[in-house]
Amino acid sequence: MTPMRGLLAAVAAIAVALAAWLLLRDGPAPQALDSAPEPALVTESRPAAATTKALSDAGMPGEVDQQQADFIAEMRARFGPVLDRGHARVRLIEQAINYLQSRYPDSWQDRVDALLAKLFPGRAAELQANYASLQQYNNWVRNNRDRVMGLPAEQRRAELWQARRAAFGPAADEIWAAELRNQAMADVLQTIVNNDTGSLADQASAWAQAVDSAWGGNGASSVRARRQTELVGRFVGNPAVQDRLHDLPPDRRNQTLREIRQAMGMQGDALNRWAALDSQRDAAWEAGQAYMQQRETIITNAPAGDQARQLDVLRQQLFGDQAAVIAQEEAAGFFRYAGERTIGRE
Repeated sequence: MTPMRGLLAAVAAIAVALAAWLLLRDGPAPQALDSAPEPALVTESRPAAATTKALSDAGMPGEVDQQQADFIAEMRARFGPVLDRGHARVRLIEQAINYLQSRYPDSWQDRVDALLAKLFPGRAAELQANYASLQQYNNWVRNNRDRVMGLPAEQRRAELWQARRAAFGPAADEIWAAELRNQAMADVLQTIVNNDTGSLADQASAWAQAVDSAWGGNGASSVRARRQTELVGRFVGNPAVQDRLHDLPPDRRNQTLREIRQAMGMQGDALNRWAALDSQRDAAWEAGQAYMQQRETIITNAPAGDQARQLDVLRQQLFGDQAAVIAQEEAAGFFRYAGERTIGRE
């Protein structure tokens, strides 16, 4: 079996994982492939008095000033159609908290339950219970942040999920569906790049086909068309892929980047634009590496009173119009060329 056929044989199994990931599509939009639009903000053009009266007629408990009436109308328009979704209810509660904190910074907590009851009177008890769960989880995060951040990634995720499910029960999986999807995508990609057969272009093709298999039908090509740059960036940014790219000589590396992008569906002008950008980045990093070496020499050997001047001259020679930006970054403690380059992304 050829390396490419071996990779493609694994795609069917990989697509199963992606398909399971897609079962969560009704959750919050992930930062990856299927980002759905936020619930549309719908506003009605009507007199202020009419807005307040409409809320009163709808069973609004308590007194409502115009600012609060407008906020309530906005939240109902945005979240009413999707309130059956757990993540939408949490987002609504977060919006309510932000609103109250801006108006009543010293007493906002005492007003949350009342505002939730005004927002959706028929769902008040449910929203108030969700708020209590959110507070429970946020308190756990505050109390355990330092300890949890020091844990290995897998253990950290396990503890976070344990706390989320303790607070929200089974609804936690839907509330944090975006995170589940992103992790599933990372796992699928890792499965592909861990396969030590085939070229990087073969692996990129397998990644593209796994995505297509998971979506199926006419949606597949549109997903990759909309998320092409992101998909390529995820693939290229993988540490195992970076290791292989760093091992290649510059000409072969740039050709490989072109093959990867082509395997992900890029064509013609897009490939040429990325190739031109790769060349620009290569030149910038070559200048950057020369700068870091010469900078070290100046810091080591030049008189202290003359170091700043010599560094200014060096930056101007190597970076031209960007010299001032580089100097500002250094003053803030950031050295863009000090670390290892992420090929294909910088």
